[in-house]
Formats: sequence, structure tokens, C-alpha cells
Amino acid sequence: MTTSLKFNTPGKNQRGMATLITAMILLMAITLMTFSSAKVGNMEQKIAANDYRAKQALHAAQAALELAIYDANRLFADVDTGPSSANNVTNATLTATGVAGHSNRYTYSYSQPLGGGNTNLILITATGYSDDYVANANPSQVAGASKTIQQYIKRTSRLPRTPPNPLTTGGSYHSNSNAIDIVNNIGPIAIQAQGEINTHGKDVTSVNGVDGAGLSPNGAIKITGITGVVDNSAERDALFQYTFGTSKADVQSMSTPVTCNGNCNTQLGNTGVVKSGNTITNHGTPKSPMLWVTGNTTLNSNTVIGSPTNPVTLVINGTLTINGGVTIYGFVYVTGDINDDTGVDASGGATLYGGMVSEKSLDFSGTVNITYTKYCRNGCNGGPSGPSLFVKVPGSWTDDV
Repeated sequence: MTTSLKFNTPGKNQRGMATLITAMILLMAITLMTFSSAKVGNMEQKIAANDYRAKQALHAAQAALELAIYDANRLFADVDTGPSSANNVTNATLTATGVAGHSNRYTYSYSQPLGGGNTNLILITATGYSDDYVANANPSQVAGASKTIQQYIKRTSRLPRTPPNPLTTGGSYHSNSNAIDIVNNIGPIAIQAQGEINTHGKDVTSVNGVDGAGLSPNGAIKITGITGVVDNSAERDALFQYTFGTSKADVQSMSTPVTCNGNCNTQLGNTGVVKSGNTITNHGTPKSPMLWVTGNTTLNSNTVIGSPTNPVTLVINGTLTINGGVTIYGFVYVTGDINDDTGVDASGGATLYGGMVSEKSLDFSGTVNITYTKYCRNGCNGGPSGPSLFVKVPGSWTDDV
């Protein structure tokens, strides 16, 4: 009987042990990498959540700031600030004025860095909160995020440049009615047009008591970049800049927005009933002194917009059709429709106490009366600066609060 003898060779045993050790090292490395990745992922998730909360709080604070500026214009913009005025807004009134936003997402307050009832400069402090914000007396236990920002606002005229004439058009003027009366008792021009002025021989203007006077020659608007009739976007923007002394974007940013497509009596006008939303309230007292209307607009049915003591600045970004007994106190600017040569079509009993500028042509018929007045409080005793409006002071925004 033959017996086979088997021997374990040292080389094979060593190779098995090395494989085992290598596998254990790899397993440990994979385990460490897994734990490290989980920790990094958890940290990144926390960072992303904190960043989201911080952005929520910042956006809420910015919303509160914009609302504070809007409310300042409703509450304080046209309040006299002279030392003898009985209507001074006191520091106590300002500091007591504020708001808790929707679901307590934001708050804001006013203060007067100049003090003493002077509202020409106001400091707004606005604070926003994240959705999960929970206040606590112990700062270390506050949940969520909050952000506080500050912005100075200053009082400025809502018409930086007073238009020189009662009626100005970048196109042509047409009328065929001797019931139209355009009066300028302040300056030498009643109708200023870049195109033709065709009154069909009717005496429709009056300048300083002289009937039929004040018709400008064609192309009388002296504006850099405009030659003849306004017929492209650059010239339209130049006419707007000439009228307001600033850009369309600036005026739109400080105006109350209104969307219109057709009859806008209930959105812009008032017949004695207090209305809601972006409307004129208290029989011609504007909720906002400046209104930016988007869309082709029709006014009729004895609508009253503005008042002698509270005139409006009305920008119509579209065409304007006036029918019936419409009365407007203030200034109207009409861009017109790019596909329509006529910007304003007025007929019936339309009356404007103030001025009008249209980028496109004007077509008047029936009974239309425009009496030019400058735009100021208290019967123009304060000059042509106009009812005031609060705007942001450049460079005064800060989040270092």
C-alpha cells in the first residue's frame, strides 16, 4: 500500500494571508469612504437647507421693503412738512406704522433720521423670515432664518420736468369741431406737433386770451435723436425722456400697475363711490399719484380721474379712447399702439385740466377741452414741482444691520 504524503508549502500559506489582509484593508477603506460620503452628503444637505432658508428670508425682506415704499407713498408722500403745517407726520406716527406680512413672513417700520416731523428722508427697516422661522428668547434656540435690510427713501417730484405745453404729439393733430378748446395761459404754445396740425380752419386754441394762436410749426419738438415724426422705438423713448426727464423703466417702477383691455372706468375712474384695488378712491383722490396702465384703454360714462388738489400722472402704454363726459386732473402720457397711427381718439365731453403728450397722432372731435395747468399742490403756491413721491436713495441699501 502506497501512502501519499501532502505538505503545506510556506509560499502558498503566505499568499493566502496576504490576500486576506488586502481584502480587510479594502473593506475598511470602503467603509470609511461610505461613512465619509454620508457625512459630506449630510453636511451639504444642511448647507443647502440653510442657504434656502436664507434666500427665503432675504426675498421676504425685499418684498417688505417694496411694500413699505408703496405704503409710504400712500400715507406720507403728499403730507406737507413745513414747520407751520398742522399735517406734519411725527416720528411717533412713523414708528407706529408698520405691518406684519402674510403668515408673519415679514415686518417693516419707518424712522426719521432727520427727526422733528421731517418726512423728506425716511429710513425703512424691513425684516423677512423663512417659512420655518420660530422666534425664541434664547438666540441659540431660534429656528429658521431671518434677514434685516435697510433702505433710505427721499421725497421727490413725481414730474421731474414739467411739460411746456397743454398738448404735444410726436405725430399729427387732427380735429374737425369748433367745440374743441385748448387753452394755455402760461406759455406760448397750445398745440405742439412733429407732424401736421389740421384744425380745418376752426378756432380751437387760445393762448393768453388770443383765439386761434399757439399752433407750432411742424417738427417743433427739439429733441436729440428725433427728426420729423416720431416713428421708431428710439425716438419714442427720446420723447418720453424729454417729457419726464427719466426713462420709461424708472417711471414704471415708481407707478401703480393697472392692466386694461377695453373699458377701464372702474379701474381708473370714480363717480363718487369708493372702489377697491388699483382704483381711484374718495371721488378722485388717487390711491397712487402715478398710474402705469398696460393695454388699449377706453374711458367714458362721466368718469373722473384725479382731483384739483390730487392730480394724477397717468401713463397709458397703448392707445387711449375717450368718450362721453370724462374729466381728468393731471398729466396723461400715451405711447399708442405700434400698429396704429393714432394714439389718442377723443370725442364727446372730454375735459383735461393739465397736459397730454402722445407719441402717436391725435384725433379730436365733438367737445374736448384742455386747460393747461402746472402740477403742484395747494394751487401751485409751491411752484411746478408737483405732488411728491418717495424713491430709493441710490447707494443707501444695506444688510449690515
